Amino acid sequence: MDQETILTTRDRLTAPPILGLTFEPVTHTYTYHGEVFPSVTQILAPITDWSFLSDEDKAWYAERGTAVHIATALDDMGDLVEESVHDSLRGYLTSWRDLLRGTSITLRSVEERVAHPLLRVAGTLDRRAIIQKHHAVIDLKAGVKLASHGVQVYGYKRLWNYGRKQSDWIQDCYTAYLQKDGAQAKLVKWDDDLHDAQFVALRTNYLWEKRYASRSQ
Repeated sequence: MDQETILTTRDRLTAPPILGLTFEPVTHTYTYHGEVFPSVTQILAPITDWSFLSDEDKAWYAERGTAVHIATALDDMGDLVEESVHDSLRGYLTSWRDLLRGTSITLRSVEERVAHPLLRVAGTLDRRAIIQKHHAVIDLKAGVKLASHGVQVYGYKRLWNYGRKQSDWIQDCYTAYLQKDGAQAKLVKWDDDLHDAQFVALRTNYLWEKRYASRSQ
């Protein structure tokens, strides 16, 4: 029996940790060799304005998103207790399951943490996968499609590819939009390199504001 056969689903989909990278889930803080790195989502803040929502609504959407991510991740790792899934989340879980069954997606990792020591940014890839024979990153969303989602997955792609040989690089970027009613998730491919340029520009703006915006010159 070969090693791939005897490994559990969790073992096969758990990426090896990056030396020096830690994550504090309560404060959502990434630390790389003692330095706090902003997350990809923090970098994207200027283009993800949710100010039209009340604080209560923002908290509700954040909690729903977290719950959906946990349920789908546990399911993909083979660790989900079916009875633990709240009825309000079951449609999203079914939506993701149907996408995996109905398309040629082969998962490579689940909730994989990455960091870019030069850009000084960290983040967590929802999924790495092989899609149509291409290495890809997939981000899962329970909401509507936004252009900033393209920037987000291009950011993850850039972080993951750093320091790896080109033959292993992530090539394609996707967002999977999970449906509340359980319909198959809509897989959207982002293929405009302008998203990558925007990510780098936002990272530069973040670091500039952190260093200079609060100072009188």
